[in-house]
Amino acid sequence: MFFKKYKMQIEQLQQENEQLRAQIAGLAFNLKTADDKIKQYEMQIDSLYKQNMGLSSEIKHLNILAMTSNSNRNDSRNY
Repeated sequence: MFFKKYKMQIEQLQQENEQLRAQIAGLAFNLKTADDKIKQYEMQIDSLYKQNMGLSSEIKHLNILAMTSNSNRNDSRNY
């Protein structure tokens, strides 16, 4: 009877241990999935940032061309 009590405790603790290990595995999977998503979002942010920088540069260039074109039109009207 004395040993049976300990054996039952050991079995119960082993079951709890297995359940906790399964929970840890699930959490580890969720963390990995979240980490992968974060990396994907970081790459998208970086790509969009680079696109925005390129578009901003293009707008500046077009504004310079527009100012030059307007200036040339004004100069030609003066002649």
